[in-house]
Amino acid sequence: MTITKEQETTVEMTLMDYLLDMEDFIQGKKTLNVMNVRRPKAALVKILQADLDDFKQNGFEDGGEDFAENLTQTITVLENMTDAEYTKIKQDILDFELGS
Repeated sequence: MTITKEQETTVEMTLMDYLLDMEDFIQGKKTLNVMNVRRPKAALVKILQADLDDFKQNGFEDGGEDFAENLTQTITVLENMTDAEYTKIKQDILDFELGS
C-alpha cells in the first residue's frame, strides 16, 4: 500500500500513544508499552477500534474529535498495510531517539 506523508505522520503519531508511555516521553524518557509493542497488527487494530467506539459512545473531550479522526485514519491505513509495512512503521517509532 502506498501512503502519503501526511497519512504516515498521522499513523506514527497515533501509534506513539499506544507503543510508548507518553507521560515519560514528555519528560524526556522513552518507555515502551511492551504489551502493545508485541501485539500483531490485527490485535492493535482491535484496540484502536475499541477506543474509537468508546469515543463515539461516550462523547469527546476537548480535542477528542481530532484524535477520533486520527484513529479512524490510522485504522484504515493499518488494515490496508502489509505486515512488513506495519513492522517498518512500528520499528521507525521504536528507533526514534528523543531530541533528534
